Amino acid sequence: MQGEFHQFPELLTVKSHVTPEDIERFGNHLSELKLDMEKRFCDILNLKVYDWMINPFTANASNVDVTFQEGLLEMQFDDESKTNYNNGEYQNLWQNKKMSGCYPNMWKVVRNLSLPFPTSYLVESGFSAVNNIITKHRNRLRINERGDLRLLLTKI
Repeated sequence: MQGEFHQFPELLTVKSHVTPEDIERFGNHLSELKLDMEKRFCDILNLKVYDWMINPFTANASNVDVTFQEGLLEMQFDDESKTNYNNGEYQNLWQNKKMSGCYPNMWKVVRNLSLPFPTSYLVESGFSAVNNIITKHRNRLRINERGDLRLLLTKI
């Protein structure tokens, strides 16, 4: 399949101008990019998602770790949890505040699934706030109107 560019439509237009050295350089760049992404996101790639996290009502308790079996069986017969799950699947189920109190062992594991997303949101918010401060307000010295970066990143 070497020399085929059908996955890269823009390269088809310049196929005759691309040398083998260019292809090797692009390949090396993509390999380095892949390694960099694996290193940066290794915690997310290594995150284990079990069946009982996604749908605890169809999960077989005998296939679950012993520390979670009791909680899983309780949850499977909890009508309120079933209703929460039916209204919004696993997101709505685990976002319920009672879950951390009723099923603490399960909650400790499940909360790791939700942590990467708020943190990436904060990173994006921080980048936008700094970008806004630097670009739009760079020439204006209105510190009282710009606000502190910490305040821009809170929900207050």
